[in-house]
Amino acid sequence: MTLVADVGYAPHFKLDGADDPVSLITARATLSYEVMENIAVQGTVKHYRAGKDIQSGVLIGGGVAISF
Repeated sequence: MTLVADVGYAPHFKLDGADDPVSLITARATLSYEVMENIAVQGTVKHYRAGKDIQSGVLIGGGVAISF
C-alpha cells in the first residue's frame, strides 16, 4: 500500500465573477494498493476551498496505476 498526500495554496486566485482575488486551498490524499507486480488500483479524495466558504467541495476518483 502507498499513501500520497499534498496541500496546495494560491493566495491570489481569481474567481469568475468575483471582483477581488481570493485564497485557494486544496488538499489531496491518494491510497494505492498493488494487486500484481507493477499494477495497482488507487482511490483519491480531494478537498478544495476558495475564499471564505465562497466555493468548496470534495472530489472523489479512482483508477489503475501502472509502473514501469
